[in-house]
Amino acid sequence: MVWDFAIGLRRTIARDFGGHFDVGYWKQSVANVIRANSQGSAVVTEDGVTKTEPRPESEVEARIEGVQRLIGRITRYEARMRADGVLGENQYVSSVGA
Repeated sequence: MVWDFAIGLRRTIARDFGGHFDVGYWKQSVANVIRANSQGSAVVTEDGVTKTEPRPESEVEARIEGVQRLIGRITRYEARMRADGVLGENQYVSSVGA
């Protein structure tokens, strides 16, 4: 699920940076991961080699744009939660269930 991907990546970045970081960095990280995962690959298993073809650039860019819009949505929801007192000043949601 795309929500899990976006929030999971933020958790990883926050852990690596020891907490708070810029939303722009999160959005750029999403783009980097999606591009890297869309380049195609070859995996060797006991059944043989499984190859995946690179995804079309237009599809990759559309996916990046969609996830970056989702990040904007998540940050707006969190701002509302902070205003309502549900989240503290430097807190953020850490799962889709939150």
